[in-house]
Amino acid sequence: SGLLSTNSGALTPSFVGRGSQIVTDESGALISFPEVGSLYLDRNSSLYIKEAYRLGVRSKDLIPYLEMQLERGAVYSRLNGLAHHLHVQYETPFGTVRVIGTDFLLSMNELSGMQVEVLKGFVEVESLKGKKESATVKKASFALILPDPQGTLYVSEISSDRLGILEQE
Repeated sequence: SGLLSTNSGALTPSFVGRGSQIVTDESGALISFPEVGSLYLDRNSSLYIKEAYRLGVRSKDLIPYLEMQLERGAVYSRLNGLAHHLHVQYETPFGTVRVIGTDFLLSMNELSGMQVEVLKGFVEVESLKGKKESATVKKASFALILPDPQGTLYVSEISSDRLGILEQE
């Protein structure tokens, strides 16, 4: 664990554990988890690993678990939670996203709040303020949690233009 600062390259689970802080500058970082998938932390982003255990190890007794906090920027998640009985959760100051076997982009900043764009599968999204709303966000849809005191949650379809851009990345 500790601070990991990267300007390029890939990280593997041996470098990423509970308490790790991953910070990118002008280049992003690819984090690969064998048998489970990968995530890409965008440039100028910060991700804190709150909990991590049994990643990349198949076990019938323990469910692999990964809980992360996106502090700024964006992360593109390609972790297959259902296929490997994996519990993955991302948090921001605005809400949480629970992975249910999917590809999605999570972004956050203090001015616009939190946005989740789902390309494949679906995720569960929950706001952390106000009414603590929750929603299931499916393929080709997005959720937005506003940075207001109510934690307002909107879910809608991704425009075809935006979907085309996301699918090319």
